[in-house]
Amino acid sequence: MKKLKPILLIILVMTFFKIGFAHVTLLYPVGGEIFQAGEVVQIQWEIAIYHGPCDWDLFFSDDGGSTWQSIAADLPEAQLDYDWTAPNTATDSGQVKVVQDNATGMDYSDASGNFTINISTGIEESESHIESFALYPAYPNPFNPSTTIYYALSKGSRISLKIYNVVGERIKTLVDDFQSPGEKSVVWDGRNDLGQIVGSGVYIYQLKSGNQIRTKKLTFLK
Repeated sequence: MKKLKPILLIILVMTFFKIGFAHVTLLYPVGGEIFQAGEVVQIQWEIAIYHGPCDWDLFFSDDGGSTWQSIAADLPEAQLDYDWTAPNTATDSGQVKVVQDNATGMDYSDASGNFTINISTGIEESESHIESFALYPAYPNPFNPSTTIYYALSKGSRISLKIYNVVGERIKTLVDDFQSPGEKSVVWDGRNDLGQIVGSGVYIYQLKSGNQIRTKKLTFLK
C-alpha cells in the first residue's frame, strides 16, 4: 500500500478529531424535558475545546434533527446561554443544537436528545388552575458563602433538587422528597454531600419531578 501523502494524512487526522471529540457541550436541554408552547427555556452550553475567536448559532428541530430552523445567529463568544421561547409546535421529537462557528472555518456542534413541546389552550389552563413547574435564577449568583434557589411546583409530587458539576457528577442533594404545590426555596451553602466546601467554578442545579426537568447554572467564588 502506498504511503499516504502528508496533506491527506492531515485531513484524516482533522476529521477524526472533529468526529471523535466534543468541542462544544450543550448543557441544557439534554433531552427528556417537557415544555409548554410559549415557555421560556434557557439554552445553556460551554466550550469544551477552544479554537480561538468564535460565535454561536442556535437551531431548533421539531422532527428529531432531520431538519433545522434558526433560533439565533452570531451570538458573541462570551455568551453561553440564551432565553428561547418554545414555539407553538406540538412535538415529542424536539431538539436544539448549538454550533461553534469558528474563524478558522471548521465548525463544531452539539445537539440535545428529544424533548416534548405541548400546546395548552387558555381554557384548559383556567379550568385546571395550572400554575407552573419552574426553576428560577438563584440569588445571589455568583455567590459566597451561600445562595438561595427558588422554584415552583404546579402540583404536589415527589421532587429532587440536586447540584452537579459541569461534567455531570452529583455534588449535593438539596431536596429529595414529596412536596406540596406552590412557591419554594432552598439555600445551598457551597458544601457537597460530605460537608466539604466545593471549589470555585460553575455548577448546575437541576429540579426534577417525574419526567419534568429544569436546569440552570450558578457560580461559586471563594
